[in-house]
Amino acid sequence: VVNHIPEQMVIPPRFILLDVQRAFFPWSEEAINDGDGEVVTVRDGERITERFVAGRLAERTFARTSGEPAGVVHVDYEWSDAAWALPERAVLINHWFGYRLTITTSSETRINTGETR
Repeated sequence: VVNHIPEQMVIPPRFILLDVQRAFFPWSEEAINDGDGEVVTVRDGERITERFVAGRLAERTFARTSGEPAGVVHVDYEWSDAAWALPERAVLINHWFGYRLTITTSSETRINTGETR
């Protein structure tokens, strides 16, 4: 990631890109496809808690297993179109570095993953 604006960002762009990955990467091999529930996964020194409502990811938190830094990275998801694979809006609050990131999905295009020859 390269910063092309004249001012230097307080948060390194690399950390922002990692937070986008935290918001959208499928961290757990489990999912609750129907109903409500919670899935907890520990990966790369982070405890990832995912809360599902009506089969959709509603909230995700990341906490370091070491406790350092203190606090969490917290993501809330808003779904407006039941057919979409992505939420319309994801709001991430990084308590480790003290910033908020809002990601809005304005459209979605699905790619056919079937084999073609």
